[in-house]
Amino acid sequence: MKPTIYSMVEIAADYQKYCQLTDDINLNLGDWLPSLKRICRPLVPGELAFFMAGTGVGKSMILQNIAMSTQHPSLFFELELPKTLMFERFMAAAHRKSCRDVEASFKGGEYLSVSQLANIFVCDASRLSAKAMYELIMKESEAKIGTRPVVVFVDYIGLMTSGGKSRYERVSIAAEDLKVLAKECNAIVIAATQVARPGEDDNDGGALDIHSAKDSGSIENSCGLLIGAWRDKLNPDGIMWLKILKDTKGKAGDKIRCCVDGSKMLITEAAYTDNAPDRTDLYDE
Repeated sequence: MKPTIYSMVEIAADYQKYCQLTDDINLNLGDWLPSLKRICRPLVPGELAFFMAGTGVGKSMILQNIAMSTQHPSLFFELELPKTLMFERFMAAAHRKSCRDVEASFKGGEYLSVSQLANIFVCDASRLSAKAMYELIMKESEAKIGTRPVVVFVDYIGLMTSGGKSRYERVSIAAEDLKVLAKECNAIVIAATQVARPGEDDNDGGALDIHSAKDSGSIENSCGLLIGAWRDKLNPDGIMWLKILKDTKGKAGDKIRCCVDGSKMLITEAAYTDNAPDRTDLYDE
């Protein structure tokens, strides 16, 4: 398409339409964690957000909880886990049962309802490129879903296929490709990424900064919203911390303390009196 130059008067009319449209088509992360409604403006089609966490912290769980917080048609590119395990984890969260109990229910002939998850679709193919995702979104999703997905989840960027000779180049290109994917598909794209392994002098309990992403500097540059996640130093099994590392539509720096129920795949916002000492000083940088 040939580039076009617009006047501010012309853009104003488009902006008015945009504001009306995004009242209905957006993803408010506050529907998952209430504090995020105060901290972050809703994500709208064309935007890219990253959640960054170390191995075992719960990247997939975070994306699953966000997917369950919206009724918009959502497509989950799960590059790491098989679809059967993803199903079990979604069912556990939806029915507030442990994954073990979900398995026992199905083995015993009790087929739990999937009605709460009717808007979520999963592709568990490995090593997908952004181009392959584009083809699935633009050409196949309408036949399968009935419409194009409003929200696209990618778990996780390090398992994508892209150009580049080194891993650093591949992840950097993939991050830039996801930014283009969000715009070209007019979708909200939420992706997970790993963090670099901390050094021996890391004594801050795992707290992250904007440059903590593994294998690339393009991740923080490509997205509009970057949120880091790590487990609590004193209660790693029960408490997760989230920190806004970058927000082009707001401000960075806010932290949210969450309760984690790993058996049920649930992450909820926690009061400082719930399940762990109030020791925010451990995480101040």
